Amino acid sequence: GATSITSSPGIAGARRARMKTFTRRLLLFAPVALLLLFAGAWLLLDHWLESAGGRRAVERALAERLGMPVTLQGEFAIMLLPSIGVSGTELVLGPPGPASEFGRSREYAVALALLPLLDGRLLIESVALSGGRVFLERRPAAAATTAGGPAPLLLPEVRALALSDFEIVTAGSGEPGVLLQAFEIEDFAV
Repeated sequence: GATSITSSPGIAGARRARMKTFTRRLLLFAPVALLLLFAGAWLLLDHWLESAGGRRAVERALAERLGMPVTLQGEFAIMLLPSIGVSGTELVLGPPGPASEFGRSREYAVALALLPLLDGRLLIESVALSGGRVFLERRPAAAATTAGGPAPLLLPEVRALALSDFEIVTAGSGEPGVLLQAFEIEDFAV
């Protein structure tokens, strides 16, 4: 009376072969899909950041973090390593012009936080400036004073600030400024 269903070795072997083929295709397709996704994301990010709107958005985010106007005048490119961000030449701090700018950097690299970027917000994590000059008497807080004299220099609220080959020029001195070969602040908080 009882019927039993048994599978023949041929059917089981065919299933295993199909499963191996499926697994092999999946293992080959997954890296290609990830690469295509990464390339697409990079192209979108590159297109947006390279546009005038992207450049202005980075300028606004930097100005907010640094507490003064920022102008990106030279080359401008996205960077993926060591972190996502932008890099370029000729970053100007303060109103542009030889008599009004607070500082100028020959090269810059700005790292952006990834998660806020996915939401369309720019959050500056770190700033690296190289080959420039800062005029301390032109800092925005220089006009303000405290009971003990001039207001202290306010540093930007960023995770890391790095300066290299920067000349610090003081007010009224006819002599060259002080050259900072390397200066770095990490996890700074006021």
